[in-house]
Amino acid sequence: MRSQFLLLMLALFLCVTNVAVAQTVPSRAAAREFRYGVCVRQEAGPLFDRLLGPLAELGVDTVRRDFDWGDTQSAPDQWDWARNDAVVAPLRKRGIEVQGVVAYTARWASSGDRDSKNWLDWSRAAPDVDAYCNYAAALARHYRGQVSLWEIWNEPDIDFWRGTPAQFTALFNAASAAVHEANPDARVLNGGFAFNVRQPNPTLLQDFVRHADLTHWDVWAYHDYHTFPQMLSRAAENRAIHEAVGSRAPIWINEGGFHDLLPGGEAEQAKTLVKKISAAPFLGATAYFWYNLIDGGDDPADTEQHFGLMRHDLTPKPAFFAYQTLIRQLSTRRFAQRLTPPSDFPQLWGLIYRATVPTDDDVMVLWQQGKQGNVPVYLGSDGDGAVTAAYDIDGKAAPAAALGNGRIITLRDAPQFVHIRGGRPPRIRSVLRLPDKLPLVGDDGAPFALTLSNPLESDIQYKVRFKGTRPGITVEPASTVVDVPAGKSVTVQAKCRSAEADRSDADAVSIELQASGDSAISAMLPCESAVSIPRTERGTDGGLKMELRDRGAVVNLFEAEPSPLMHWQGPDDLSGTATWAATPDALLLKVRVTDDRHVQRMTDANLWKSDSLQFAVRVSDHDPAYLEFSLALDEAGTVRTWVDSVPPTGRLAVGALDDAVGRQVTRQGAETTYELSLPWSSLGLDAAPPTGFRASFLVNDDDGRGRKQWLQLSDGIGREKDASRFRLFLCK
Repeated sequence: MRSQFLLLMLALFLCVTNVAVAQTVPSRAAAREFRYGVCVRQEAGPLFDRLLGPLAELGVDTVRRDFDWGDTQSAPDQWDWARNDAVVAPLRKRGIEVQGVVAYTARWASSGDRDSKNWLDWSRAAPDVDAYCNYAAALARHYRGQVSLWEIWNEPDIDFWRGTPAQFTALFNAASAAVHEANPDARVLNGGFAFNVRQPNPTLLQDFVRHADLTHWDVWAYHDYHTFPQMLSRAAENRAIHEAVGSRAPIWINEGGFHDLLPGGEAEQAKTLVKKISAAPFLGATAYFWYNLIDGGDDPADTEQHFGLMRHDLTPKPAFFAYQTLIRQLSTRRFAQRLTPPSDFPQLWGLIYRATVPTDDDVMVLWQQGKQGNVPVYLGSDGDGAVTAAYDIDGKAAPAAALGNGRIITLRDAPQFVHIRGGRPPRIRSVLRLPDKLPLVGDDGAPFALTLSNPLESDIQYKVRFKGTRPGITVEPASTVVDVPAGKSVTVQAKCRSAEADRSDADAVSIELQASGDSAISAMLPCESAVSIPRTERGTDGGLKMELRDRGAVVNLFEAEPSPLMHWQGPDDLSGTATWAATPDALLLKVRVTDDRHVQRMTDANLWKSDSLQFAVRVSDHDPAYLEFSLALDEAGTVRTWVDSVPPTGRLAVGALDDAVGRQVTRQGAETTYELSLPWSSLGLDAAPPTGFRASFLVNDDDGRGRKQWLQLSDGIGREKDASRFRLFLCK
């Protein structure tokens, strides 16, 4: 009996010792100035166990996950901590903290229909406040010393919360106080704001921040999805609200992502991840948690299943390696500044991270935003920091050719990690200027010009070689030698030919540049098929027609949410036909839209939030600015307009659209027709640009419950503001 007792005591000692060891593993976040997190939805079990290795390899310091109320407290007096304990403990043993989401409503505590077969009816309904606070406090007590980060609900400004704004505010104020009472060391986050206007609470965000108690609100959280330009817009919106409230809480982006069904697929997802997370400190955030670790499935039609860093079969995507590389490059460094973009590269991003260890290099995260070709640039001069190396987002070394006292690297849309030792950040100067795209129409050759610049104080001889990315693409001349005096530039003319029948989206002209015997570096000039718009004197009759009737032309804002009334219902719900033409004086567009219900109660800059046409055009690829305006028919039958942005060379101004632009909107039955006549002079032109222009439009749809979707010609307006994604047109 005594031996059994001793064995029992020994086992208990070892158990306690193991717990103590687990609790003393240093938190990765403690050594970092920025939190690198990921959302994990898997519960304890074999699949979760298989994810522990990838999580450790990834290098994240925080995992965000739900602590489901109904699973933990199935009845007022029934508690089960085992499932949550089995997740928290192994993460902590690896130095990974947990940020818990206190959600959703347990059936027994719901104000909704507890007998409903649809679990959303009771789990999203407002809970009994006392019961919820009791649960939140129990979590804080049980995990004191283990989990200190607690988020009150999730995205309450959309369909995850079906109570009223006042109910949520009361819940947050009471629960945040209860958590702090149970654990004074806890940090409370608001339920991360989605920043999307949704039924049933289109004003919840404004109502909540107006009445929320800041006393126990430790971290201000919001969510960030889709493109990098959208991240910039959302960050500005969040910052304005944060400052207006007077909050001093640090800002966390505790959920954000980009699914791989968007244009560019998995490669674009990886690039976007690096842009978003590396830019987050510049935008005022001190944490970013990627959504999510693994795909929820492999259905090619369900976007919700494609946000993961790993595929459904647990194979890593490019985004996994991109995040791993980013953490290795930046987590031991401190964000310092964004370089002012030089005039030659207005869309350049250069984010400087300073080394916290004296022997380490500083790192500059460098890219050119947009779809411009890969262009060589010169980094450095006397007195500037020396570029020692460059790495792609997958961690592989990127080419960096020596030139004088600096290096030439290829500036791309994909970020690079440029290592710098000593001195100021290197200046970035042009070496080769190219057009954004090479427009191809028919089988005619496309002329283009490239400008070679010399950043040095001595003369340079450049050797230039051209080669198509496939045999059907040829360039005349195939190579040339160009002498460029010190500090000067020289322009070279060339012509590209490509058979129309063989073209693909991957077509490009590869340009190899070698300076005075140094190693060569490459650039890429993408080729793009342009759409030919007929010239006419008779309006849009006989113009170029474009049909927009299938699901691929519709962007629905509720496709991943359980809101069937807000999903696209087919062509009778929203579809259209666009007709383009050009006169010597103007660009003409007519869009006939089938829309089963017309709603437009907005005015001025808010017209896009209801039924309307948004039109955008850019005439120069070298200038990121472009013209964008909205056109709508209100419910009194009056045509409304609003100009949102203008290029510096145009003749229009932000505000109501100038009468020089012809427009008409009519509604008959279930069809709305938008007509535009945009004078070339309003764009600062005498006639249609001979090298083409980029244009796009979208038609917003509101069926009475708020903007639910839009019909688009191309990306670049709705999901992001990026004119390089507009269609390319030539007037022939």
